[in-house]
Amino acid sequence: MARDGTKDYRLAVCAPNGNYGTRNKIVGATPHNIHRMMNANRMTLRTSLTDWTDPRTMGDGWAYRYTNHLTLAWDETTGTGVDGADYSLLWWVGPGTTYQGYGYYGLSNNKFYNDWRNGYQSAEWWILPPGVPDF
Repeated sequence: MARDGTKDYRLAVCAPNGNYGTRNKIVGATPHNIHRMMNANRMTLRTSLTDWTDPRTMGDGWAYRYTNHLTLAWDETTGTGVDGADYSLLWWVGPGTTYQGYGYYGLSNNKFYNDWRNGYQSAEWWILPPGVPDF
């Protein structure tokens, strides 16, 4: 339903807190962020949450420094190095690396989120339909 970009479906991210009456927002979703991820210029949003991909497999020199990292969506304003603070990512960082856990970045011109947060060991992902406010 988010494919054509006319409806504001968003992927919101909250920290599980055990209290289903409240949610602790990790990072705020930008308008139409699911559509933005589906149209990312480096790696489009995967159709399955089991389809995490090593970004180094996207091409020679792409994210070459990032061993033990996986992504579901990646947009970069310039380059392919996940550096320069011009990228948006929905990714996971494996054990033994800096910022281990889930990461949410909104730094490219095609921002997925309104900020960036990383190092979360767990998260609740919520698909918010049009008209539903962010957490």
